[in-house]
Amino acid sequence: MTLNQNKLRLGISTCLLGEKVRYDGGHKLDAWIKNTLGQFTTFVPVCPEFECGMSIPRPAMHLEGTKENPQLIQTLSKLNLTKQMKNWIKLQIKKLKSQDLDGYIFKTRSPSCGLSNIKIFSPLSKLVSTEGVGLYAKQFTQAFPFIPVTDEEKLHDPKYREHFIELIFIMKRWRELILQKKSLRNLMIFHTKHKLVIMSHSVSHSKEFEKILIKNPKDCAKLYQIYHQKLVEVLRLHTTIKKHGKVLQYALSYCKSHLTADEKKEIQSILDQYQNDVLPLMVPITRINLYAKKYQIEYLLEQYYFNPPLLS
Repeated sequence: MTLNQNKLRLGISTCLLGEKVRYDGGHKLDAWIKNTLGQFTTFVPVCPEFECGMSIPRPAMHLEGTKENPQLIQTLSKLNLTKQMKNWIKLQIKKLKSQDLDGYIFKTRSPSCGLSNIKIFSPLSKLVSTEGVGLYAKQFTQAFPFIPVTDEEKLHDPKYREHFIELIFIMKRWRELILQKKSLRNLMIFHTKHKLVIMSHSVSHSKEFEKILIKNPKDCAKLYQIYHQKLVEVLRLHTTIKKHGKVLQYALSYCKSHLTADEKKEIQSILDQYQNDVLPLMVPITRINLYAKKYQIEYLLEQYYFNPPLLS
């Protein structure tokens, strides 16, 4: 399969792209996902209900039984569609293994695609749990534990959206890395360019990466596997103003010998305002990036931390 390496590859619930595949014959178009994120993305759309053979429109369904073993049931007729759905899921998971996805966006509150808080009912339609997971979403996350996943509602939160965008672009660059010849040199280049991003999630984990690379096991494939697992682990840790503040001060140490007295005063004022939650992170990032360009500080110029994807 030939991949467009210049674009993200994201799995997505088909209805979020405006396709009329929902049970009521409608859609749930998310304009930001389709029109903004879509500029940078090759989408792999999936609608479990339609693709497993159900009609459009179709009777409403819900989950019944237990959280551990929910059944997909038509609400009024009580027809059990679990086997039909699970047989399709098994084939779909195999198909997706060749798609090299960088992330996946699921539809909320769906008995097939919901990632969390899905209602589960008893056979008498009494609510027994609100902690269910859609049948397809559950199998997908188990089969692909290192692929970032989210739903469209979480992406409405600016900070969560920023985090997810960071994750999927890093996964894209990782996908591109493993298409190259596996070598310590290539992995070191990848790590160096992402060092400040990793530090913004956890300084202690950043030091662990260096230990992994210094040990340099002869089995390069094993090294890549260990590194990838650690990378996903650290990127799932949330950033904070305090963590970013430490990274910015670390980055500034590369600039200080070049800066004028006025520039030092200016950037310290910006950092103070950021750490007091007065200014957004993009302000100190932009300012330090300008200094790096002005004084040609190569280490900072190659950092993805100072060149985040600008999506709004």
